[in-house]
Amino acid sequence: MGFGKEQVLGKVGDSIDINRKTQLQLLIKMMAIIMSLYHLFSIVIGRTEPYFYRFTHLMLALILGYLLLALKKDGFGKVYSISLAIFTLLLYIYFYLNYERLVVLIPGMHMLTFWDKAMGVLLIFLILEGTRRYIGLSLFIISILFLIYIFVSPYLSGLLYQRGLSFNYVIHYLVYSFGGVFGSPIAVSSSYIVLFLIFGSILSISGVGEYFIKLATALAGGARGGPAKVAVLSSALIGTIIGSPSANVVITGTFTIPMMKREGFKPDFAAGVEAAASTGGTILPPIMGSVAFVMADMLGIQYVQVAKASFIPALIYFLSILFMVDFYAVKSDIHGLP
Repeated sequence: MGFGKEQVLGKVGDSIDINRKTQLQLLIKMMAIIMSLYHLFSIVIGRTEPYFYRFTHLMLALILGYLLLALKKDGFGKVYSISLAIFTLLLYIYFYLNYERLVVLIPGMHMLTFWDKAMGVLLIFLILEGTRRYIGLSLFIISILFLIYIFVSPYLSGLLYQRGLSFNYVIHYLVYSFGGVFGSPIAVSSSYIVLFLIFGSILSISGVGEYFIKLATALAGGARGGPAKVAVLSSALIGTIIGSPSANVVITGTFTIPMMKREGFKPDFAAGVEAAASTGGTILPPIMGSVAFVMADMLGIQYVQVAKASFIPALIYFLSILFMVDFYAVKSDIHGLP
């Protein structure tokens, strides 16, 4: 039985789409490897000039982020995301070619060229658009309002009034200095967070995460309300190597939530236990959430001191979840695993 023209064209189109998706996945893997090697290599040989290092870190993250968005989209969304990744690459090329000139400019004293300003605006747009698509509208709108305030403040009165700043100064300060985009958060992200993410990913891929889940099952599975206690303990153990709640949920939740539901826990309670336990990983040493690194940098203290201060609160946090799980198990008459 022969295929119609539409069927043949459809199969060819599907084959092309699959091939393009495979190529995009390969490009994403290459970018992830390049980003990882760049940071590890910079640590081994000693970091390059701070501004250049932070700029490269941000550009690699933006390119990788937009390529990942393109992988999830079809049609215009895919083309739009890939275009933003290309614009990011062009921005980095412009910066690289003009780095020695830009890095010595002082806000308020030197004038930027037209292309300096255009590239600065492009960088701000790329960051805001990435924020909107990854984090949501709230932070995006707040950032836009603060940017607008800079230019409308001379026309306001009372506490909202200030003399205003020139467009040249704003772009220079936000993009070409350490006071704006490339301040403390990017410094912490490029120096600490990315390295701990690489470390945590290596541990997870090597099977440590699965081992922690099995260990938690052996320790608490047979106790009253065992499946939920397994979720708490496994999330705590995973949290010691991965400070990201979302990553914690992905690793442990796919195993613990179905197990809790099978043993009699309500679906919403099972999801709540997993979410609460995974969130606790951000305050559990040694590898905590990004805020811990920002705290250490802003306070001017060692990260070890922040980790020590967080240990007891984190322990109390997880114990409180275990107690709540136990109370719920008593109330609902839920026993442990065989």
